[in-house]
Amino acid sequence: MARVGDGVEMVDEATLAAEQGLVLEAEEGAPDPGLLHGLRATRLPYYRPVAGLRDELFKLLEAVRKGETSPDDALEELSSLPYRDLGFARVDVHRELRQGAPEAVLAEGKTPEQVARIAEALLDGGAGSVLVTRASDEVRRAVRDVAADAEEDEQARCVWVARGVPGPRGVVVIVSAGTSDGPVLHEARIRAELLGTTVLVHEDVAR
Repeated sequence: MARVGDGVEMVDEATLAAEQGLVLEAEEGAPDPGLLHGLRATRLPYYRPVAGLRDELFKLLEAVRKGETSPDDALEELSSLPYRDLGFARVDVHRELRQGAPEAVLAEGKTPEQVARIAEALLDGGAGSVLVTRASDEVRRAVRDVAADAEEDEQARCVWVARGVPGPRGVVVIVSAGTSDGPVLHEARIRAELLGTTVLVHEDVAR
């Protein structure tokens, strides 16, 4: 760790990871992300490049161009964009195309069945990943019922599906003061990992 000017510290992430007991491993075929020299924190098994909404739309347009799909059929498929109206909610299935990441679903104030239907609509709409936050045991179970590949973190109160996550795109270091910050810290970690970043966590640093 080197000190630079006016009390600002530059932290070597690999050293920080070792101090905190994070396990680092080489990401096969991944470009060197810089500070980690080709290493990433093995928190969640991400970086699984699967076609997302943008890819699906491109394929649809190509099918029209080649005559494999009629314009009427393509229009019918596009008519559901950018929203799916579920009656109790209008789900933005176009956000990943516009912003590079799908909408996160806040479970608080919704029934487990409502959250599961929203998650299912996002996945059906081609979302590469879906993250549900502030999720109770019942909500996490409901999401798993509609998505067998869902993963969860009880401490973070999150459940998510990762079918297509961006490739490595930088390093994020998250620092928390105390144990009670754990749920928020790990919710942020999961969100950042779903966006394709390598996340290093430095917990309980308060003295």
